[in-house]
Amino acid sequence: MNIFLLIFLNKFKCCFRSQKRPGILKVFILLSTCIYSGTSPAYSQSFPYRFNYLTVDVGLSHTDANDIIQDKLGYIWIATHFGLDRFDGYNVKKFY
Repeated sequence: MNIFLLIFLNKFKCCFRSQKRPGILKVFILLSTCIYSGTSPAYSQSFPYRFNYLTVDVGLSHTDANDIIQDKLGYIWIATHFGLDRFDGYNVKKFY
């Protein structure tokens, strides 16, 4: 917990007990916890990958792909409506 919250609760504990509404302490703790947890910075991993799109202009036989798989040699095989395409990282070869 936040040290400020602990000091505040210990110092003003008598004020909360004298209140007619006993749930005010619970509401205060809930709100302060939400505010405190929202101030912590979020860290994410860097995204080192760059993705390029394959289109019909590049040599793909159709715009819709039914299945995509990569074989042991590193070729990416793309099953489209008009046939099977193999992408080697540079060129697309069509297999009708």
